[in-house]
Amino acid sequence: MKADVASLKAEVAKLEDELSRSSMEDKAKLEAKLDEMRTNLHAKMAQTERKSATRKRAAKAKVAAMKKKGAKRVAKAKRSMHARVAKVRRKAKK
Repeated sequence: MKADVASLKAEVAKLEDELSRSSMEDKAKLEAKLDEMRTNLHAKMAQTERKSATRKRAAKAKVAAMKKKGAKRVAKAKRSMHARVAKVRRKAKK
């Protein structure tokens, strides 16, 4: 994605340079091409931002799920440990 955006930016810059050196006839064609390139560039940048945001949300959700799973495992381990301690105490009282 970044390569696409970079290549579009380079192409826009090239067209802008060409536009500044062209004749009046060519300018209209180049301006239309430049407008199209700018539109494509903005669309590609917006798409990249959306994908980045989606990845960030997915990563946050995954971290939250892992924390929750870890907390459950810790709680289960504590319950198990407390049960063993209680069992040892009961045996010790006998």
